[in-house]
Amino acid sequence: MGLKSVRNGLVPSRFMCMMAHMVILISVLINREENVNSCDPVLYQDQSLLNTQFIVGLSISIGLLLFELVTFTLGITLFNSFQLSLCKYL
Repeated sequence: MGLKSVRNGLVPSRFMCMMAHMVILISVLINREENVNSCDPVLYQDQSLLNTQFIVGLSISIGLLLFELVTFTLGITLFNSFQLSLCKYL
């Protein structure tokens, strides 16, 4: 099993993992009211602050995932020497 066959298997699986992560983040963002209410302590009164923190955290996660997806599709991370050296040992 050479490096080329390992890369041919890793690239589609990495893309599918990124897409699944994106779908999960967007679905959590859409259903944020339920998520905020489920993790809200009983005595916590400032619901808007908790909602804002939740939206900011998810937005940062989606933004960084989009950045990773763009660099992945441009091939910048495909030819990274550190990641290629990890593929040698698989």
